[in-house]
Amino acid sequence: VRAVVTERSPGRTRFGVRIAGVPVALPEGLQLAYLERGPVLPLPGAPAAVVGLAQVHSHPVVVVDPGGGGGGIVASRCAVLVVGEAADAAGLVVDGPPVALALGAPLPGRAAPACAFEALLTDPVADAGEADLVWWSVHPIELCRRLVAGGPA
Repeated sequence: VRAVVTERSPGRTRFGVRIAGVPVALPEGLQLAYLERGPVLPLPGAPAAVVGLAQVHSHPVVVVDPGGGGGGIVASRCAVLVVGEAADAAGLVVDGPPVALALGAPLPGRAAPACAFEALLTDPVADAGEADLVWWSVHPIELCRRLVAGGPA
């Protein structure tokens, strides 16, 4: 488990991660832990987006796949980003570890990429280093809640 903690204060690093191929800028102030190949146990009868349960610091965490794979992922080992504090933590299947962001200018009016959670993507911002890269804001805990509830994200 690699822990990454963000804080709400000037000069702090903001992190981003790719979820189902979509670059997502994570909100500041979230506690983050990255499981590179975290063991995830199947959860029979769970909604389609739920991959299973992971154990993080002795707490069970529901892991969801915003990319829509859900139960299709072999629930053994996958990259998981755990967000939030113990009792409220949620896990997301991600494409790789979080990265420190260098954000550029806001891109108002930019159309969100087509994905299972496009309705939750807001506030597109250019990457300061890569001209064609756009980071999208989404609150990961809200994304998990919607997917676990079985509704559209």
